Amino acid sequence: MNWFSNDALSVLSSRAGTLVASETTLVRLVDGDELTQPQLVTLIAGSRNLRTLIILRWDFAAWNPESIQRIISSNALQSIHSLTLGWRGALDMVAFFSMLADMPRLKRLAFGCICWAEGVDPSEPPDLPTPACALTHVLVNDDLGVSFAEYPRLLLSSRYSLSHFEAHWINDPRPGIQLAEALETCRNVQHLTLIGCIQFNHGRLLAACPKLRSLCIETDTLGLESEVRYIDPRIHGLTLD
Repeated sequence: MNWFSNDALSVLSSRAGTLVASETTLVRLVDGDELTQPQLVTLIAGSRNLRTLIILRWDFAAWNPESIQRIISSNALQSIHSLTLGWRGALDMVAFFSMLADMPRLKRLAFGCICWAEGVDPSEPPDLPTPACALTHVLVNDDLGVSFAEYPRLLLSSRYSLSHFEAHWINDPRPGIQLAEALETCRNVQHLTLIGCIQFNHGRLLAACPKLRSLCIETDTLGLESEVRYIDPRIHGLTLD
């Protein structure tokens, strides 16, 4: 799904090792990049009036706390409306939520590999910062098996704004449970896409979104007959595969 305007996409580099920034759009990394973490942090921290931030891949192992704090202290995140993080390279859970807590204008979020730091027990996690953003669109592509499940915290400030949610290739039942709990608190979800989420309770997720107008469910292994009763006949767009 293309959430970004052609003008925004036209300034993104497709050449390995090259970054292109405009007044409103930064930054895409592609296979073969050799940008170091300090270089990337300097580029982001030095940006002003940034509206779209896209980081698809990075080669260093993880973002360190000092880098995240430097980006936050620069105020570069506060003007961002669209953020994409993923798919190769991991971002620590606390760092991720610390960034969201500094992004009051963020509306569209897409992410992949977000995980707890080594040694953290997910059953007894540390407190996470509360996002400052009221999100309208969220896309999660977790095909690396990290199984992000902190949806109640992620959507805490988006209960009245979230209208569009997509989840792709999440092969773990726990995120589906947490997602259902979060969506049950959201009032205006109108589009739901679930692709390859074979262990999700689709019926509960559908029941959590009574205002759906568009629905896409694609799975090779789960029969959907039992979920049909949850589908509102007023839905305008429907894909079941």
